[in-house]
Amino acid sequence: MSDLRLLVLDGHSLAFRAFYSRPPENFRTTTGVYTNAVHGFMSMLLAMLRREKPTHIGAAFDLSRHSFRTDIYPDYKGGRAETPPEFLGQIENIQRLLDALGIKWLTMENVEADDILATVAAQGKAQGMQVLVSSGDRDTFQLIDENTTVLYPGHNAAQTTRMTPQAVKDKYGVWPAQYPEVAALVGEKADNLPGVPLVGEKSAAAWINQYGGLEGILAHQGELKGKRGENLRAHVDDVLRNRELNRLRTDLHLPLQLDDLRWRGMDVSAVDAVCAELEFKEMRRQFLAFFGVSGGASGSMPGFASPGFSGGVGVDSVDTGAVDMSASRGASRDSLAEPQPEASLDFGSRHGFGIEPHPVIHRLESDFQAGELREWLGLGQAPHESEIAVWAVGNIGVNAPSIDWLFLAKHVAIPEGTTGETAAKSPANPSGVASGDREANPREVTGELTAKPGNGASGGGTAASLALFREEAVLVTPSTLRPESENVLRDFFAAENRTVVVYNAKALRHALRAYGWELSGTVQDVNLLDYLADPDASRLKFAAVTERLLGWAIDEKPSDIGKISEQMAFDLGWGNATDAAGAAAVTASTGSKDISGGIPLPSLPETLVNQAKYALSFLDMLPILTEQVKYRRVGSLLDMELPLSRLLERMEDTGIAVDEGLLRRFDQELSSEVKRTEAAAFEAIGREVNLSSPKQLQDVLFNQLGLPPTRKTKTGYTTDAKALEELALYNPHPFLQALLYFRDRSKLLQIVRNLGDRIAPDGRIHTTFGQTVAATGRLSSLDPNLQNIPARTDDGARIRETFIAQMPFVSLMTADYSQIEMRIMAHLSGDEGLIAAFKSGEDLHRSVAALVFGVAPEAVTATQRTHVKATSYGLAYGLSAFGLAGQLRITQGEAKHLMETYFSRFGAVRDYLEHIVSEARRVGYTETMWGRRRYLPGLRATNRVVAENARRAALNAPIQGSAADLMKQAMLKVDAAMAAAGLGSRILLQIHDELVFEVAPGEADALRRVVTEAMTSVVELRVPLEVSVGVGANWRAAAH
Repeated sequence: MSDLRLLVLDGHSLAFRAFYSRPPENFRTTTGVYTNAVHGFMSMLLAMLRREKPTHIGAAFDLSRHSFRTDIYPDYKGGRAETPPEFLGQIENIQRLLDALGIKWLTMENVEADDILATVAAQGKAQGMQVLVSSGDRDTFQLIDENTTVLYPGHNAAQTTRMTPQAVKDKYGVWPAQYPEVAALVGEKADNLPGVPLVGEKSAAAWINQYGGLEGILAHQGELKGKRGENLRAHVDDVLRNRELNRLRTDLHLPLQLDDLRWRGMDVSAVDAVCAELEFKEMRRQFLAFFGVSGGASGSMPGFASPGFSGGVGVDSVDTGAVDMSASRGASRDSLAEPQPEASLDFGSRHGFGIEPHPVIHRLESDFQAGELREWLGLGQAPHESEIAVWAVGNIGVNAPSIDWLFLAKHVAIPEGTTGETAAKSPANPSGVASGDREANPREVTGELTAKPGNGASGGGTAASLALFREEAVLVTPSTLRPESENVLRDFFAAENRTVVVYNAKALRHALRAYGWELSGTVQDVNLLDYLADPDASRLKFAAVTERLLGWAIDEKPSDIGKISEQMAFDLGWGNATDAAGAAAVTASTGSKDISGGIPLPSLPETLVNQAKYALSFLDMLPILTEQVKYRRVGSLLDMELPLSRLLERMEDTGIAVDEGLLRRFDQELSSEVKRTEAAAFEAIGREVNLSSPKQLQDVLFNQLGLPPTRKTKTGYTTDAKALEELALYNPHPFLQALLYFRDRSKLLQIVRNLGDRIAPDGRIHTTFGQTVAATGRLSSLDPNLQNIPARTDDGARIRETFIAQMPFVSLMTADYSQIEMRIMAHLSGDEGLIAAFKSGEDLHRSVAALVFGVAPEAVTATQRTHVKATSYGLAYGLSAFGLAGQLRITQGEAKHLMETYFSRFGAVRDYLEHIVSEARRVGYTETMWGRRRYLPGLRATNRVVAENARRAALNAPIQGSAADLMKQAMLKVDAAMAAAGLGSRILLQIHDELVFEVAPGEADALRRVVTEAMTSVVELRVPLEVSVGVGANWRAAAH
């Protein structure tokens, strides 16, 4: 097989996927042109090009709905919904951009795009190419074989599944050649092809495997018993018709040759024109960066080279704005000064698109001569626009922070006019380091390196306006840091006239402080920016972040980010982690694993190389996220989140003191209870079982005891807590009662032990506040989680009793908002009845219950109050009648009647909640009082479960999110007021709607006054804000 790779795209299929992955309202030009499908399509295209590196590429589009298939079956694809008006015209703009990028696309009369793809794929396969088909149509699965892979897009348009022969077999039970037979039997709703009733994919695959295929099935149809067999015999004609219609043609006479799909260049002027019209500023930047453009004669030029090749690429003309992807290969490697750019950069396909991002080699801190590191960091120079990214690897956070390796990275501008010749003659980097080239804004110039032009700050479209830069990374090992470098880094981090780009500034500050370094300058936190722009996006793995934002992902080792250990170095044969880091700094190419110095590249050094890529990626993310935050109008939240990050860092560093002896005694009590309860459970059934094993519990509950079965799952009847609680309600068997109590005690014991394990040497617990976790904007508590301490229970009170004030402080104070989410719902809905209930100053839930049930407040029963309270809070959380019924242990009909009665008394609440959902469905997002957005594409989903989950999130986000924002504003205001009053007391915790303080001697009254005034004056609502304050020797005693 050759190393040529052919990528063919199903244009309409991918465009529709892109359209539904992005709310149209968020992608519209100032002239009203919708661009969400265009943007999504191009994002998918760039991601595929980076990942697959094809040498040939083409796209196919449907010309119309009429084809030879509609001649055979007029109802083919009938009944489809009308094309959304926002989609109209976007296919043409996609095709215009493909033209500008130099990517061929085809349409043909009387056939579908799939047939064109199939023909091109067959031609590529015949020439020994590796063929990639990108389509969301499963009919293309029939093309899959050892040389052909289908890239099948998922619900998130940026993610694809590689459908290989084995992948098809694993998912559908048949090999790709037989998948159309499965589809023929099952039918295809999207194409209006009815299948055999009651026959699903599993049944169809079983028949195919039993009888060898569709022909064998039909030959033995009389042997098939039951309703399925009967249905098959009644629908044979449908099955045969389906099979004829889903067979793709591979024999079309195409108006071009396969070699015409070889990519030869793009037209910068045309790309500029289309991107300017569609207002794709950031997309334009990505195009020019990725395709590595250079000037040349007008039009697309012949010849082809990997954009990673940097041997003698220069600007030949400043007039045309066209692109020449050819590269001078005349200079031998030996003629280039060491290190050799070609060896360092050209590790991608010699003929294809793109290379892995950021192929760099790290300079060691120890490589720098006296004064060089200071100069590299820009210290002693006038402030300038260049940013330096910082990425720390180790135990990064508040608990026992340490740094194994610290990466510093920056872009260094290359002077315009630098050519291959001058680069070859430039002196070698003193560290023997080559750097990758990317496009950027003009930045500080410290040297020359052969490079590709990119998008300049001027925004011009000609090659002459394109600025260049190279990437440099420095690896610092704090354990072996030289005193001079330690002082330089201290000055750098303390410098207030430098911009540092980081990922999670709060955690990094803890780690830097352990080495005496204070991060004081302008800090750009890409993690925080990403969270504000897209709070629901996954940030658990950094590779997912780079793939989502930049279109590429670094292969992460099993060690995960920030968990590289000396044990790994030992396992891999390195003497210690520092030696491994040093060896990584000598490597010359991460992709082809070429090494300067002949040192092999095992996993650990490659992982270190990846860490440098992470640091460099921050610099690429920053302009993208800055633009997103601006576009989505959430930039004002930075005025809240950035200072809050510093306050949370201080709170984490302070922690809260614990009476360890009291906590250990409670641990022992719980341990004894767990053992006693376990013994009681065994006695109830006459044998010992593993009470934590679902399989063994299923056997006891449903076989031995014969209890009514619960909900069925893949592994049998569920034994989760909710199901067993409902089961115990009507079947109070001693074993079931003991089991539930065992689980309760075990869970509480786990909480208590986790708290005990997290007590630091200073006698305090230092939780981490998650600022970018909850999509609604609420803070979370991690390592340990203090939010999961039971509330308003005796057990929870006993745990809180162990949290104490520590000398010289004398007590704890708690301050929490009363019914804050209900007050916000009253404010946002403007419901006069609810507002009046709050202003009355009486028991809110009793007052609301009186209105709901039409009785005097004093006549409201405890049950009525409980039901109304659950309804009020349930509405704020998007609770359904089904959920309310389960919570109150009433029937679903009773819950529905309760909600209807509630809404009849508080009609404005109902109208407001309905408006939230309809508006979110229209614009694609919800918004808090402070402008925090939550994007909910699931509101438009056809899947009912997905749509319902999104609806509940839409109901919840503005209310809970506004409450979260209010609390954050309160924290900042309280902190400022305490400082202004000169108080020595300090904020320790924020848990749900509560703040916990450690009170300095003699300050209780003043602190109470300052906190109450600050918290009640954060914002003016239609209802008063009320704050309850308590003081005591411990957290329990401070309750109110």
